[in-house]
Amino acid sequence: QLRDDLLDAFGDPEKVGKQVGGDLRAGKKTWLLIRGLELARERGDDELRKELAKAPDARNVVAMIAKLDELGAREAVLEEIGRLEAIAMNELRSIRVPEERKTPLNSLAAMLMARVS
Repeated sequence: QLRDDLLDAFGDPEKVGKQVGGDLRAGKKTWLLIRGLELARERGDDELRKELAKAPDARNVVAMIAKLDELGAREAVLEEIGRLEAIAMNELRSIRVPEERKTPLNSLAAMLMARVS
């Protein structure tokens, strides 16, 4: 889900297959947005909060995405994705079954973790 939220804000719309920033426009409380708001509050920056106070169709999504990047929310979500993926792969490796039975799960995990656009 974190990767999907990241792609919603920073992905290539032609590759992602949806409008960039749709979650931000809708005001969805994604991990990315929540972390961005936390970072903004720490810095005394209220630009994101002001945009969220506007009606969805009046929000400047481009500015919101730029602000999330400037605040370090993009980097924070990438770090969290990496942390959670490492945990998941360690758990998969620890399952005590023959390796060939794990192959489909390993393949699926690799495909999902490689999804970057």
